[in-house]
Amino acid sequence: MVVGVVFEMISWSPGMGFLSFGSLWDAFVVSLVFATGAMAGDMFGSFIKRRLGLGRGDKAPVLDQYDFVAGALFFGLLFVPWWTLPHFFVGWGLLALGFVIVLTAPLHRCINIIGYWMGKKSVPW
Repeated sequence: MVVGVVFEMISWSPGMGFLSFGSLWDAFVVSLVFATGAMAGDMFGSFIKRRLGLGRGDKAPVLDQYDFVAGALFFGLLFVPWWTLPHFFVGWGLLALGFVIVLTAPLHRCINIIGYWMGKKSVPW
């Protein structure tokens, strides 16, 4: 939520309007909804992994990388569709959705490797 609000405040600078959520309140609400959705998606992904007999830290390709993205987008469509639809599912928003889909897996991998090197994760995936 803090990042969303900071991005909104940065968007007030000349030439940075592309970072705007619409208003400071919109930034707070949209960030809250997407963050909550991401955590719910991650929990749902863990639930599915347990039903498949996979333990904590076991690999589950695609599910591990996209469960939180799916949760965030689902919550966005459910609770803030007035913001989510134009930003991810209509017109140029589809480009943003493609950008998220393409970059999620490599960013997820890199962050997990960094966490492993720092000793914060027991496995590098």
